[in-house]
Amino acid sequence: MIRPYRWLMFAVGRWSVVMGVLATLIALPAVISRLPVADPDVPMQALLAKVQASQRVPYSGFAESLGTVAVPTSRSFASLTDLFGGHTRMRVWRRGPTDWRVDTVDPVGEHGTYRDAAGAWLWDFADHRATRTTQPDITLPVAADLLPAELGRRLLSEATPAELHRLPARRIAGRTAAGLRLHPTDADATIDRVDTWIDPRSGLPLRVEIWAKKASQPAFQSTFLDLRVALPPAGITRFEPPVGATLSNDNVRDVGQVALQYGFGGLPERLAGLPLRDDAPRFGSYGHGPTLIAAVPLAGEGGFRLAHRIEDAPGVVVDKQDGSSALAAGPLSLLVAPVSDGIWLFTGTVTVAALRRAAAELRAAHR
Repeated sequence: MIRPYRWLMFAVGRWSVVMGVLATLIALPAVISRLPVADPDVPMQALLAKVQASQRVPYSGFAESLGTVAVPTSRSFASLTDLFGGHTRMRVWRRGPTDWRVDTVDPVGEHGTYRDAAGAWLWDFADHRATRTTQPDITLPVAADLLPAELGRRLLSEATPAELHRLPARRIAGRTAAGLRLHPTDADATIDRVDTWIDPRSGLPLRVEIWAKKASQPAFQSTFLDLRVALPPAGITRFEPPVGATLSNDNVRDVGQVALQYGFGGLPERLAGLPLRDDAPRFGSYGHGPTLIAAVPLAGEGGFRLAHRIEDAPGVVVDKQDGSSALAAGPLSLLVAPVSDGIWLFTGTVTVAALRRAAAELRAAHR
């Protein structure tokens, strides 16, 4: 006969073993990803070229992003808080630059984006609502922009050899990934480094970590948990609104469209020492790689609400001389300042001092 206390010790010991096994299984993927991996024999320049040419590589997979940047927003900009300051899970099927689907599960709910050559369908699973939208020239970031493959390619698109060096390889999404570290060389940059691990065969970035200066953890990270490099079936990226769904059109989805209505005439070729980008000449986007400044006129109710949120945010610094309000959130700086007869938002991965210079230069250009 087993005495009660001995039976209890036996039961506790048995369940301790079970819990230990479960904990080991749960931790196993993270442990495996940290084990030493043979570094792929790919020269750094060749690896960088593969990344920069990976835009048309088809793939499907599951990824997640995690951000720690607290951005004050209005209702019109609420998605930025979820993307850069929260945890987002993404399932992606990408056939090409204008033929893809991304399903996201985030604190707001579950949503699907189906991109085609003419625009996109936005599907809200909970509300059973389908929204048709065109793709404007100016957009706020969406979840699809923060997939490791898209984010990594964008950040490394203008990298120079002087800014790069190799990192030890890691095992990510079942693949051996070669590492690259990008150190921005701009004196005003707030990003200390961007660490990217890349599939050397396809050139697809599998994991991206963005580190602010003097930080103990990444300000933002995005990684694939599962990846298949192959052309997904055509039907999976097509969307037909289900019977009974609520349908709507929304061709003005963010501040970018409003900004276009108010015009960007007379933008200088440089702001705070950074060049006007060729890929967004009407947007007021300056810089290269991960060092960027965006200059946006705040118009409409959403714009003014955002300006007030920044002005009232903890830690904001108000300059009574020029009437501007500045805030730093990790690697992201924000400045609301009067320019000509309007209010503009300056934001980017540069210091607040650099944004103040940009505002002063834009005022001079608009006189």
